[in-house]
Amino acid sequence: MTTPPPAPAKQPERPGLTVKGPWIVAATLSLFVIVPLIVVVIVMLTDQEKKPDPPLDWSQRKTWPRTFYTTFKSLERGMMSNARTNEVYKDLGFHVPPDEQLAVIRCMTLAKQPAELFLSEATKQKLEAEVAALPELFYAHYLLATWHAAHGDDVAAEPHYTAAFANAPAALMRHHVTPDGESAAHTPVPTLAIAADQIIDDELDRSLVLVFPSLTTDADGTIYLPMYKAILRFEDPALPPGVADLREKYRWFTFAGRIGRMPDETLPAPAVGSP
Repeated sequence: MTTPPPAPAKQPERPGLTVKGPWIVAATLSLFVIVPLIVVVIVMLTDQEKKPDPPLDWSQRKTWPRTFYTTFKSLERGMMSNARTNEVYKDLGFHVPPDEQLAVIRCMTLAKQPAELFLSEATKQKLEAEVAALPELFYAHYLLATWHAAHGDDVAAEPHYTAAFANAPAALMRHHVTPDGESAAHTPVPTLAIAADQIIDDELDRSLVLVFPSLTTDADGTIYLPMYKAILRFEDPALPPGVADLREKYRWFTFAGRIGRMPDETLPAPAVGSP
C-alpha cells in the first residue's frame, strides 16, 4: 500500500492594509464636515468677488496706480467672426440708461460752448439742474467742479470733484510735460473729447461723448477725468453738438482695472509775452 505524499504546508497569508476603526470614523466625518466647509469658503470668496468696487476716492488720487497704460482694442469683429455671426461689431454689454444718456448729451452741449459761455452763470444753473435731476450723474458733477475751479473757487469745486469720481465707473489720467521734459504744473490743457460708443442692434451709437473744457494740470502736471468703463476713443471736440465723428476706421482704446493712464502729453511752450 502506497503512502500518499504529504499535503503541502499552508503558506501564511500576507497581511493586508488594515484601517482601524477611529480612522474610518475620521474619514467619514471629513466627508460631512471638511468638504462642506471648503464649499462654504469657496462660495464666500465668490460672493466677495461679486461685490461692487468701492467708489473712487478723489482725495486719494495721488495713490492711484500709474503703471497701467491704455491699449488699443477694437469694437469691430474680425473677418472670421463676422462671417460666422454676420455681425459687424462686438456688443460687450456696455449700455447707458436712456435718461442718463440724454443728460450726458445735454451736458456735452454745454461743454462745447465757447469758454465765455461755458463759464457763464446760466451754464452753472443748467448743470446744477442736471445734478438735481440725476444726483449720480458724474459728468455733470465734474463740469460743475471745472466751472468753480475756473472761477478760482476751489472750496466749491471740491465736493463736485469728490461726487464725480465717487459715481464714475472708472477714471483716466494723463501726465503733461514741457518741451524740456519737466512736469507742466498748473498749465492749461486743450479741451478733450472722449467717446464711449455703444452697440445697439449691430449699429454704432456714437452719441455718448464726454467733452472736458477749461482743463488745468495740477502741481504734478496731471489731469484726472471721470469716465465710463468701456472701449473708448478720442473725438474732435470742435465738432458741433449732434455731429458724429465719421471716420473709416476708429482707433479705440481701453485699459485694465478702473484707472487708465493715457500716454504723457507734451504741451507747447507758452508764447512769448504770455503770463
